[in-house]
Amino acid sequence: MPGSGFVSPNWVRDHRHRFKDAGAGVRPPDSDLPGRGPPDKSQRALAGAGFVDGPDVPRSVLREGMGWLIKERRPVVSFEIFERLVRDGVPGLCITRQYPKRVRYEHGLTNVRIIWLSTVLGKDYIDAHNLNSLSYLIAGFVNDAPNGVILLDGVEYLIINNDFARVLHFLEHVNELIMQRRAIILLPVSPATLDEKELALLERSLMVLEG
Repeated sequence: MPGSGFVSPNWVRDHRHRFKDAGAGVRPPDSDLPGRGPPDKSQRALAGAGFVDGPDVPRSVLREGMGWLIKERRPVVSFEIFERLVRDGVPGLCITRQYPKRVRYEHGLTNVRIIWLSTVLGKDYIDAHNLNSLSYLIAGFVNDAPNGVILLDGVEYLIINNDFARVLHFLEHVNELIMQRRAIILLPVSPATLDEKELALLERSLMVLEG
């Protein structure tokens, strides 16, 4: 693998298992310290995504123009990955169903634009029915901040307010933008909210991380 940090498609394909089953990732280094219990599920997923001390290859993969489907009941791992990338200097955009002030406070996102998926109109609010506006927002961000990271927390809410086929088309379009600009998008989804076919369609065009 070249020392420049470039990750070839062949390398990603050959090592896909390292991220597909991230729940079986290695234990974070400090988990064996006295007074600390074994790592919880989110810690194992973070380890599988490469957020441990040592070689930074998996983190390079996360930066290589890919959409990531993060399967978790609540977006805990997704926010932790997003926070760590932003702290490393990666430009970030957070789109969420959660109240923006709460998200900013709980996750320390002081310099990140947060967009609220809501029917309430106003600055930095987007109606979940308006997928075109959401697409334009994301396109503008990745054009202004190549290699940036987007957290889209609210895929299930988009599906409720539109339909699965429309949201799938929207996500495929967004994923093309991500690939072109070598950005990254994190898409937390609770598998229990989708049927087996819908989940399989999402997995087909996205990398998968088990939260």
